[in-house]
Amino acid sequence: MRDIQRQIGVSGTLHEFFDRVRTDPALRAGSPAEIQREFESIHQRILAHLPEQFAIRRRTGWRSGPSLI
Repeated sequence: MRDIQRQIGVSGTLHEFFDRVRTDPALRAGSPAEIQREFESIHQRILAHLPEQFAIRRRTGWRSGPSLI
């Protein structure tokens, strides 16, 4: 958390950091489609490293999408 706090330039308390994250429009997520694209990018990077970490892998794929709740 402290590394991220330094990256965005908040030198105060953890409470101040969370306030900044909640209120700074530059730190807000974009559209749902943009969030989905970013998640999929992260997902692909994770998938590339799964064989290094696990001997047994799922046969079915993983699905990401809007929450059903």
